[in-house]
Amino acid sequence: MESINFDHRLIFEKLNKFQPKELNIPELKKSAILIPIYPKVKSFHILMTARSRKLNHHRGEMSFPGGKFDSSSDITLKDTALRETYEEIGIHKNNIDVLGSLDDFPTFTGYTIRPYIGVIKNLDKINIKINQNEVSDLVKIPIEFLVRENLFTEIPFSNKSGKILYVLSFNFIDPITKKKFTIWGASAHILTRFLKRAYNLKVTSDKYHRPSLNIIKEFQNQM
Repeated sequence: MESINFDHRLIFEKLNKFQPKELNIPELKKSAILIPIYPKVKSFHILMTARSRKLNHHRGEMSFPGGKFDSSSDITLKDTALRETYEEIGIHKNNIDVLGSLDDFPTFTGYTIRPYIGVIKNLDKINIKINQNEVSDLVKIPIEFLVRENLFTEIPFSNKSGKILYVLSFNFIDPITKKKFTIWGASAHILTRFLKRAYNLKVTSDKYHRPSLNIIKEFQNQM
């Protein structure tokens, strides 16, 4: 597949015209993430993190920098995404150009996620400081990899009652370290939303549909 050019202005305009759906559901905790874009000469990479195995929840899983809204330090959810990015991988908000956000995303684990898209400026000159207590690896995924045909598959995910829902998943092998990473669930789905919003690319099968909010809430109550 040909390179997908990174057009800063075009993506900003698309996101600026877009009115994200905000979810205000008392029983779901608010959180935010950053989808970090690393521009290259003719294309770009998406940065993702592998969560440390020292963590109590989602240990070892692939995610984006982010976390829970903290009213003691955050005014907005964008503040949350930028603060967590700095805490996890050491990239300061002054080195991030936030282009906009996507729809709020409800999870099976009791959160709503606000995904922000941000361009990392001069990444090659930044001294990345990974917080080893939270992150084990920082992974750069080329955009060309994400738009491969049939990359995203659907896998079953069950709760304690045995109810099964299907979530998106794909594997990525880092060309330098040769480590294999599995990206699934919320992180995989948010990536498909970004590709659809920024480039009008549909990378899932026609039969795939994200479960409704009511189904997610019912599923979450039985986790």
